[in-house]
Amino acid sequence: MLLADTGSADCDDIARMIGDIAGFSVEVVALDRLAESVRHQLPAAVVFEMNDLTTREIDVIEELRASFDHLPLIVISNALVPSQVRNMLRLAVQDWLVKPLARADLVDTLMRDFHRKSRTVSRVHAVVSAVAGAGATTVALSLADVIARTLDDPQESVALVDLDFSLGACGYLLNMPNGFLLDSVIMDPRRIDVELIKLIQQRHSRGFYVYSFANRDLVTHVNFYELVMRFLEDISAQHEHTIIDIPYHETEWRRDVLTAVDSITIVAEMNLPAIKHALDLVKTISGLKRRSGTVRVLLNKDQTSLFNGHRIDPATLKDLFGSTPFDFLPNDTAVITEAMDRGLLPAEVSPSSRFVHAVQRYWQDNLRVVLRPKDG
Repeated sequence: MLLADTGSADCDDIARMIGDIAGFSVEVVALDRLAESVRHQLPAAVVFEMNDLTTREIDVIEELRASFDHLPLIVISNALVPSQVRNMLRLAVQDWLVKPLARADLVDTLMRDFHRKSRTVSRVHAVVSAVAGAGATTVALSLADVIARTLDDPQESVALVDLDFSLGACGYLLNMPNGFLLDSVIMDPRRIDVELIKLIQQRHSRGFYVYSFANRDLVTHVNFYELVMRFLEDISAQHEHTIIDIPYHETEWRRDVLTAVDSITIVAEMNLPAIKHALDLVKTISGLKRRSGTVRVLLNKDQTSLFNGHRIDPATLKDLFGSTPFDFLPNDTAVITEAMDRGLLPAEVSPSSRFVHAVQRYWQDNLRVVLRPKDG
């Protein structure tokens, strides 16, 4: 691995500490030569040892992150102010260690990032509501179920992550409310690690893992942004497929999450106000600095008639959405309502329902092809 020399007096001590860990070798590289060295050597990880996070370090991290999507980046520094911590999370820094550094913390961090690196494929799909009540949570649940039942490799796993902590709707719809309050974790989000993720996860009988918590106090906490970003980082490191259910309202973390995912599915209803909100969201996403990934719109609760077809003509929708592809999900009120009342998935209520088949087609035709191999 490479250790970036930012001019800190502790650089040599950190280099010796890494070199003393069995299985790891380290080369110290000046910060201004770091990007070139990474391109030539393709290291297992890059460690930044610094006193403070300045524009100089941020520029280099941004350059590396843009060119090397999944290269583990680890920062060792003095205590940082909240705005600097947010900068690191925005840049998808895998770990941040605070000086004075304990050897055990460094070993744990390097081993965890080595485990992340060893995964061959990681896919993260965001399902986001254009408006309240559009049905995005039901879509997210159903997608997680479809993926779990169609895995090419039985060793792979699927996670469903509910980011609306004010409701925890995924857990309640599946009759799987999670009693872990995360109160102690919000005080120090750096506590989030592999062991904690395994402790708080729940496994649905259909094979996917559920992370859904109802705790309104978390949403307004000063550390909530950091908790969400670290939460997603560690969950996606443990699962080959992650579905994220994102609420319709703006949050401080929503744009950063949407920037990082492999695909975005915007769920709207078949009425003009909902479609207008979907268009606004498409415009917002188009302004993000996303490295790659698809953006599609799912028009839910679509009602068709034998002679008139869709309530809103597809040609009109094409004019509205332009180059953004869109698909339809049928209005299957009876199946969806029964699933909600019984704490079941729509596919458990009626495997042959039109809604279930439409979600399966959507996954097979549009999202299953989204692959993101990791470096190395």
